[in-house]
Amino acid sequence: MGLDIVMIGAKSLAETANEDLSLALTVSYLVRSIPDAAQVDIGEPDAVLADGYRLGRYAALHVLRGLAVAYDELGESVRNLSEDELESAIDDFYLSEQDTPARFRHLIDHSDAEGYYVPLEIGEPVGIEYEPARTDDDSEAEAETVSIGSSLALLRELNELQAVLGLDGDLGELGEETFERRVSEHRWPTAAHVWGVLRWCARESAGKKLFIQFC
Repeated sequence: MGLDIVMIGAKSLAETANEDLSLALTVSYLVRSIPDAAQVDIGEPDAVLADGYRLGRYAALHVLRGLAVAYDELGESVRNLSEDELESAIDDFYLSEQDTPARFRHLIDHSDAEGYYVPLEIGEPVGIEYEPARTDDDSEAEAETVSIGSSLALLRELNELQAVLGLDGDLGELGEETFERRVSEHRWPTAAHVWGVLRWCARESAGKKLFIQFC
């Protein structure tokens, strides 16, 4: 299964917030917890991102997260690791329940399958547990958690990883043809691809005040 990114603007928020419980809870949390949230002028995404963009398989995001964990621990020596070792690094990290490196908190402490990044400063990612709407067929459905992170903080974290990745731009900056060539030639093609798509979305979110949705 794959992981997609959708950029949510003012129109989509108005149309779906009352129907999507996780989005409604996110908006409610922001308004209650962040004084300036209600004054943010949410924009509209370009069509290519509004319709959704494939980030990759679920495990692909973990490769980039593994790079962040390993880079925090090893510094430049992380260049000696393979992508399999990067993926193992994040698996070991989650199993060990270590404290997340502060400079990569929003990249690492967020759901890899659902949730939002919002164009506001949030000290650390938040998880809100809720009971999904149920029918007679799923009366035993378990509670779910919506993850909320800051796209502004995420952008800063991705910028820190740019040096070790050695990429001269993300997908939006380089264009698809040049970006894909850079990815194909990279020592960590999976991490490079995820970084390039995610940073593009984080820049758009920060600049146009958009929500990022994992789905």
